[in-house]
Amino acid sequence: MGYILSSDGFAKFMEMLSGCEGSLDLLEGQIGDALAHVKDELHLGKAAMIMEVHPNAFQLRGRSISHDFYTSEKGYATEAIKESYITGNKGVFNMFFHPEIGYVWNEDEKKAVRTLSNAIYISMRRVRLKELVERAMLTDSMTMVSNAMGMKRFVTQIMEKNNHSAYNCAFMNIKNFRYYNQKVGSTQGDELLKVYATKINDFLLPDENITRMGGDNFIVYVKKERVGAFFERMKKINVQLWVDNHPISLDVETRIGMHDIAPGDTMDDVLNCAAIALAYARQQNARNVVWFEKKMRDLDLQAQTVSVAFPKALANGELIVYYQPKVCLEDNSLCGCEALVRWVREGVIVPPMDFIPALEREGTVCDLDMYVFETVCKDIRRWLDCGMNPVRVSVNFSKLHFKDDRFADHILDIIHRHGVPSNYIEIELTEASGFESFDNFERFSRIMRENKIEVSIDDFGTGYSSLNILKRLNVDVIKLDKSFIDTIENEDTQDEVFIKNIVNMINELGMRVVAEGVETNNQVEFLKKIHCSAVQGYFYDRPMPRERYEERLLEKRIY
Repeated sequence: MGYILSSDGFAKFMEMLSGCEGSLDLLEGQIGDALAHVKDELHLGKAAMIMEVHPNAFQLRGRSISHDFYTSEKGYATEAIKESYITGNKGVFNMFFHPEIGYVWNEDEKKAVRTLSNAIYISMRRVRLKELVERAMLTDSMTMVSNAMGMKRFVTQIMEKNNHSAYNCAFMNIKNFRYYNQKVGSTQGDELLKVYATKINDFLLPDENITRMGGDNFIVYVKKERVGAFFERMKKINVQLWVDNHPISLDVETRIGMHDIAPGDTMDDVLNCAAIALAYARQQNARNVVWFEKKMRDLDLQAQTVSVAFPKALANGELIVYYQPKVCLEDNSLCGCEALVRWVREGVIVPPMDFIPALEREGTVCDLDMYVFETVCKDIRRWLDCGMNPVRVSVNFSKLHFKDDRFADHILDIIHRHGVPSNYIEIELTEASGFESFDNFERFSRIMRENKIEVSIDDFGTGYSSLNILKRLNVDVIKLDKSFIDTIENEDTQDEVFIKNIVNMINELGMRVVAEGVETNNQVEFLKKIHCSAVQGYFYDRPMPRERYEERLLEKRIY
């Protein structure tokens, strides 16, 4: 055996194996080339391998690989030397060596063949481990789909093929994932993400890609001709989980921001546009898919300007609390008011719609809400100290507060700090708040009522969860959205019947009805007739600064 292992041919064989730094596929070709240097000395007829890879994190279904490294033109004997190796994940790597037909190896030659086999296995294992390390660097460890680095590799490859614009990009997250996580627990919440990602990955073609960006955020590159099928697949993804040893089935919905990739778009362009579209999808109660439009970028830049200016505006007192009276329809008396915020910037009042959505998107609206509430409590305390007789003030709070488990505590802390009696406070929450974080909504509402603080649902009728909220939540006030009230002027009997029955149902459930956006006498008379409790709107009063509202409190308060 010594003369074979010390030969120039064997040295060249080892040199070629040790020099391979590529993939397994590349190494398989190089092994054949390397064996050419020892085939004559060993009278080699054939060399082949079969590798069985068991299912693992990177290959969920496992893999079977077979390859013939070398076959002699002279033919090969049927009898073979077989060398078997157990891989790290209990897979099996088998090598088969056949002498040329009619040739029988002696013991030294057999030992040399086994040495070749060991060298080949070590080389293949080294390259496979390197591949696994590289794959781990490109893979999200929880869901086993691509991570950000993997997506960058994928995009780079399709751009090198000048194929970027053949794709659409979807920036996605799971609708109400926080609710699911609370319902099933964080461990099963992670399992939900794994199953969700796997089901999407199974739908995609080999030249498409899904990437987890963290949390429940994913990016999908899908071929343009398959977008319709992709949307159909994403309507609902059923996930089966086990909670407390019981199976639970969840139909998971997805919010999607889509960008139609154009020639010349960079990866940053694509992700930015898709992210902007997703931000708009988050604002739409009934729209799960939003396509990017150029005007969105302008609005996004405007929102960024608002975001930068907001902290300074808050510190400088540019955010002013206005009050809009509510009128009792039974006797036309002032029975309450709503606190509304106005941004006075360089002497000009900025409309709420120009800054509230931007603050909502980035979460700083929570700071604004608490600032308004603190201001309201200070005003109520001052009115009481001056001997005035205030009415109940309703203050709006974003659904984002439900991410804070101490939301109710913060409200109570501010009320107690300023010594405000609870009967002067009403907390106003949007209908969407209840749907997005229903359990937290329910808990918050219960704590408020236990402390004799009224809770109202704003924008009732703007979403599809309205009746469900009425049935399950024990709140004090339902505010009819202005879109309902506007239909009263249309002389449509069906609209009036619908509103009448909604109001009757709310009254029968023991809640009061407030109609907002009332602008005409016809609307007032109709709302009186169907026993709506109170109204607010331009017909009686516009929102007004505190000083002017104080005059309302001091005057005879009958309209």
